[in-house]
Amino acid sequence: MKNNKIKLHGLPKSKEAESQQIGLQEINLTVEKDFNDSRIDVFLSEKIKEHTRSYFKNLINNGKVKVNDLDIKPNYKLKENDNIAIFIEKIDEEIKPQNLKLDVIYDDEYLAVINKPRGMVVHPAVGHTENTLVNALLYKYGKNLSYINEDKNRPGIVHRLDKDTSGVLVIAKSDFIHEELKKQFANRETTKKYNCIVFGKVKEENGIINEPIGRHEKDRLKRCVNYKNGKEAITEYRVLKHFKNFTLLEVSLITGRTHQIRVHFSHLNFPVVGDALYTKRKPPFNVDGQILHGKVLGFTHPVTSEKMLFETDLPDYFLEVLRKIEMTEG
Repeated sequence: MKNNKIKLHGLPKSKEAESQQIGLQEINLTVEKDFNDSRIDVFLSEKIKEHTRSYFKNLINNGKVKVNDLDIKPNYKLKENDNIAIFIEKIDEEIKPQNLKLDVIYDDEYLAVINKPRGMVVHPAVGHTENTLVNALLYKYGKNLSYINEDKNRPGIVHRLDKDTSGVLVIAKSDFIHEELKKQFANRETTKKYNCIVFGKVKEENGIINEPIGRHEKDRLKRCVNYKNGKEAITEYRVLKHFKNFTLLEVSLITGRTHQIRVHFSHLNFPVVGDALYTKRKPPFNVDGQILHGKVLGFTHPVTSEKMLFETDLPDYFLEVLRKIEMTEG
């Protein structure tokens, strides 16, 4: 096995700083003859024993393992001299509890529901180990969080929202609860509704976007509609209000791909207002980050079997943009 090292694999120099922020440690392996025809997830769990087969399966499904520079599936059968690149988030610093303000909208001995503010990162990454949701959770709940991620920087985190997306998140307080909630997300048994403001006037009052999403071939920070290597991604929407140059939408996620709402509406030429990653269009007023809020989250309580549905008010930053649009466009 080769020594572990940080390597900016296949990136143009202009992307080096961004990749450092992502904090990916690249581990490179070459397949020996003895492992010919072995499943890749089994091979990795035997070679890197600090992580399990399920951990590597999750990495593979998220595009963080490549063989000969190509995406593969967990059941890929290895061939002698295959070159494997594994991208793992690396954090050298200890994650410390911090007494940060949390908007807890539900809390019991099994789980909690948090209304995450805009601008808060969900979990630590290299060079960013403070002021995240995880820091706040560690302070409030201590060790009473799930660690099923096998990743010390993500205790309790079942699903996530982007830094500049506000909204509802469920937090697991044990591995059992984490597993049960994860199954509900995977089986599309949860309710996830968002409000967002997009550029342009969406003509259809409601619709379904069914376009596969995968990694962008040239920019590792981005996703795109990808018919070659993308995974199924389904987004439903309905128009809440039309303006001259903008549309207020309610969006329901059937699947949960990274950046799904942002990618789908950018693909249709209705990018989310303030989304600097997926559009260069700027509104006629100052906006710092995408105008996107996770308004509703529903799931079944893993212990009580109660159907739970949580809805939050639109946050101030969202209402302020709406007010500006209404003033300028009526």
